[in-house]
Amino acid sequence: MSPSNESKYYKRAAPALGHATRDECFAFAPGYINLNCGSFGATPVSVTEEVARITQEIEANPDLFHRLDYVDPLNEARALMADYIGADINEVVLVANASTGVNTVLRNFEWEQGDTIVS
Repeated sequence: MSPSNESKYYKRAAPALGHATRDECFAFAPGYINLNCGSFGATPVSVTEEVARITQEIEANPDLFHRLDYVDPLNEARALMADYIGADINEVVLVANASTGVNTVLRNFEWEQGDTIVS
């Protein structure tokens, strides 16, 4: 399933690609062309703005957030992702990065002598 502009997951139409996307979605310096998305991927401005908003919410009352308030937004995000990929919410776990996700999965297999990882 690929997302489309009519998807319930998007609040607005997808931007054009290329310079228009760079200028609309990222905070790159004028004239900078980012070619290294693997090592230091750029975060879209909309994401950094939401991170700043959530950080302020957390810092306003850290105990409340970490004890109670984070649970509902976390489960909402998991439910959206589960729906998007056609999985059950209990099969969706959010991790910090791809390396952590792969490490978590591989460490939970019951490996036996002679097993092979194909990549």
